[in-house]
Amino acid sequence: MIEDPEEEAWMELERRQEAEGWRKRQVLRVKSFEDAFNDYLDNPGAPRTASNDEVRRHFQAGWVAGIRNEWAKERND
Repeated sequence: MIEDPEEEAWMELERRQEAEGWRKRQVLRVKSFEDAFNDYLDNPGAPRTASNDEVRRHFQAGWVAGIRNEWAKERND
């Protein structure tokens, strides 16, 4: 079905706005490091052989990298 170019432009604008709204909702759900780490410790997974301090350092490195990656995505949008 061939649509009017103006109608297609409106539909594209709506899709972009929906995607942007979704991203903003995801950013609002970012937890603090402490909350995320406590959730990680409470998660029953494989037994840990490292101390909590060592696990904390490794988790923090990954958490910071993930946050920086999200910031980079926002700047590129």
